[in-house]
Amino acid sequence: MSAAIPHSHSYVDVARMAALTNGTYTEHACSSDTSTIYKLSTVAFAGRTDACSDVVIADTPTYGRVLFLEGEIQSAETDQVIYHEMLVHPIMAATASIVDRNILVVGGGEGATVQEVLRWTNVCNVTWIDIDEGLVNLCRRHLDWTENNVYNNPKVTFLAEDIRTALPRLAQHYDVIILDLPDPDPSETTSDRLYGSSFWTLLHNHLREGGAIVSHAGPISPGADVEKYRNGIHLIQSIEGVGYPYHILIPSFQGEWGFWMSIPPVCTGPFPTECSIINEETLKQAFTWSRMWNSSAVGTIRPL
Repeated sequence: MSAAIPHSHSYVDVARMAALTNGTYTEHACSSDTSTIYKLSTVAFAGRTDACSDVVIADTPTYGRVLFLEGEIQSAETDQVIYHEMLVHPIMAATASIVDRNILVVGGGEGATVQEVLRWTNVCNVTWIDIDEGLVNLCRRHLDWTENNVYNNPKVTFLAEDIRTALPRLAQHYDVIILDLPDPDPSETTSDRLYGSSFWTLLHNHLREGGAIVSHAGPISPGADVEKYRNGIHLIQSIEGVGYPYHILIPSFQGEWGFWMSIPPVCTGPFPTECSIINEETLKQAFTWSRMWNSSAVGTIRPL
């Protein structure tokens, strides 16, 4: 960041740390009807921040160090690279012809999304807005998959604010907007919610002509009912209309994960040399939706 992140508050729950050590954590995402139980060994942090009532950072025997927020898994040491490369590099490849790109990253407390953006040489500056400065500090302290120099990179400006109040007062417009926020939640119906209609209007008001937006879209599964089985993608497309959904398996998330971007993919690269997941084959597979995904034979409950 242009300046080091100042101190903000996080609050340790010592009793919960002790209870979770060598125990389990039951995760349940708002966009899924299943729960997953993760075995824990050591616990680096359990408690809350000013913006998040439940934060757990712990070591697991299967996925290494894992971050949970508000009962949902956010990132895991063994496969976070899949999520972050798939969120960032498809849209960066699709906009690679834009010289000196201005990038907006919304959310992404681990810092890894910003790190992937900075792998591209034709990036002029990155505005990183995350409401939870305390979480950003915790991730910097306890997660080691983001290099420390990301936080002091002169191209990066960090704002600890709600995107819905921060963006209206910013005069800057962006070539790429990357949303690394909580899962889209169809149960929230107000237009000013995250992923609501006024939220997307706000983003477009700060998007340059020819610019593009990408978002993760939560867990997905096969079945003809898109609203039921791919509700995050359905929610975004119901407001944004045309777009380009894609997907990939993330083991620690226990299944396929959906993404959506506003412009067609460019699968030919070249991609930054530091990338370990993204290549032409990976991208082509990600944007391919086989017949299985829309089959009415999948997900159908047969009468007894």
